[in-house]
Amino acid sequence: MTEEAGRNIDIAQRCQTIDLDGYEKLRDRIAGVLLGGAVADALGWPTEFVKTEEQAERLHGTRYVTDFRPWEKKTGGRFYTYIDYIQPGEYSDDTQLTLCTSRCIKADGSFDVLKFSKEELRYWLEYARGAGGTITRAAKAISRQQAAWDNNFFKFESRGRASDYTQAGANGGAMRVAPLVLANISNENSALTGILKNIVVTHGHPRAIWGGLLYGKSLLMLLADKNRDIEHFVDEMESFVISLRLSTINGEMEPWMARWAEHAERPFTEVFDGTRKEVVDLLSIIRQSRNQAMSKTYETLGCFAPATRGSGTATVAAALAVFLKHGGDYEHAVLKAINMFSSDTDTIGSMVGSMIGALKGHVAIPDRWVNVMQDYGYFIRTAEALTRIALKEAKANDLLVDHKRELVERQDRDVVSLAKSREIFKGQRVTHPILGLGWVLDARSQHVRRRDGGTMLLARVAFDTGQTCIFHSYKTTGRRQSGTQLENSV
Repeated sequence: MTEEAGRNIDIAQRCQTIDLDGYEKLRDRIAGVLLGGAVADALGWPTEFVKTEEQAERLHGTRYVTDFRPWEKKTGGRFYTYIDYIQPGEYSDDTQLTLCTSRCIKADGSFDVLKFSKEELRYWLEYARGAGGTITRAAKAISRQQAAWDNNFFKFESRGRASDYTQAGANGGAMRVAPLVLANISNENSALTGILKNIVVTHGHPRAIWGGLLYGKSLLMLLADKNRDIEHFVDEMESFVISLRLSTINGEMEPWMARWAEHAERPFTEVFDGTRKEVVDLLSIIRQSRNQAMSKTYETLGCFAPATRGSGTATVAAALAVFLKHGGDYEHAVLKAINMFSSDTDTIGSMVGSMIGALKGHVAIPDRWVNVMQDYGYFIRTAEALTRIALKEAKANDLLVDHKRELVERQDRDVVSLAKSREIFKGQRVTHPILGLGWVLDARSQHVRRRDGGTMLLARVAFDTGQTCIFHSYKTTGRRQSGTQLENSV
């Protein structure tokens, strides 16, 4: 038996019936999705913009990344460039936004899209780490008072060309939707409705929507108690894509689709159905790719081409290809994904890690990674909250902060205001509208590379809830007014 055949049999065997009745068993698999994605995100973040093995060796001292490592990332864009010193096990915006989504799920499993769009995204901008251009612009746009979750039609420039929300088809939506599945493992329609609403807040092109729905469906299948072999897994995904109609998921989207058509040259349904065919073609590539090199599959899917490497559909297709070919072993599959240089390594790796976590649980992730993962305790807390929601045992989302306690201790200690005024220091007690009370672990400044000078303050805060964030505030020494600077990687 070949190694390839052995891996495929292993996946098929582990897709057999799994008892989800017990709280601990379900929590283990939910934690597997969350931590599986976060660990892979942290492993793949350093290689996200690496193009060759030679560049990887020059930047990270190895041609094949196998572990966490400290590294330096130039960030802030061309006008506010500074160095972000990233420590082993620290995660990027993929995981940050997944946690944001987790806090916006109600006790009944439904998605609080208003909280996500007008609160979480707005405040996420203050501590965003590694965020791409589209998601950053979308979060800024939805922060406008007149913008609504289903009416966030913003404009931006991409690769030197004018673009807008209806053309935003990257994977910034799909990468964060796993919690919506975890809270609704027995209610597919509720999960898909949440995914649809979550994505259209920031991304308007059907590629982004299809990517999120496809990723969500894969997690639903892996968490279900059905016996599938590899061929049937792809067949079921294909049947899902062919038969899906947005009206059956959520009938509230008609006004949004009408507004969408006003900003585009074609009706939304026409573009959505055209993208449906693209997704079916991608699944066909996956089905035919099991006996060829993964680099060839990535190339065929478009994961190496600059114009499509971050596509919502191509990214999810690549994650499925890696999972179905190497998914019997978390370490092997994730390392394969994060070392596919010139692709979106952290996002694809994160999706692969979550898929394996859904199938095999928290125990699948090597201890050497879990033990140093940033905010490990918060991931477990999140898994427990989502488990109670999934089992219909929750009266509220346990991730929400205790604002009564916050009011007692607050005393004008808002972390963002303190950072802007340069009145923040190590050991200080601070508060945040979403994350609640926390302690400042350190606060340091560095000069930014711009003509009129200035400094960037970075304040690392550990919140009582368990999440750690770094807040950024730029202050000019020239004529420009100071303000919070947001990370915005290309």
